[in-house]
Amino acid sequence: MVSLDELRFKLDELSFKFDQQKAQHAAAIASVKAETSTLRQRLRHAYESFAQPRATPPIESTFVRSVEWTLSDFASSVRSKRKNEAMWSDEFVVMGIPMRLEFFPAGRENAIQPGFCSLFLWCPPGVRIRYQLRVGSFR
Repeated sequence: MVSLDELRFKLDELSFKFDQQKAQHAAAIASVKAETSTLRQRLRHAYESFAQPRATPPIESTFVRSVEWTLSDFASSVRSKRKNEAMWSDEFVVMGIPMRLEFFPAGRENAIQPGFCSLFLWCPPGVRIRYQLRVGSFR
């Protein structure tokens, strides 16, 4: 038979584990909320940049097969940006579709490997394209 002291000890132990897990879950929820907020801001910014009326794209954009965005003084750009701080390219048009690049020199919050950057291509909602992004020699 289990003694009263043993039951109290087990109850205290379970209560302690519960409090630990509760704190871990609260931290995880806070992290997800922060990431959601960041993504909402980025989405709003992207939507606003594409929602403005545009002139008819030049005919030359029909035959564009690649776009290169060169950053002047790349090294200082990397040093001056913190994780989750983005740089945006100017808008460009491919096949009549306006696009922009979003570059995180120091990576995003969920970057797996230290020292890695993040690069995204933004298009208007509903656009489906096949593309390949490169930063230096990395794809």
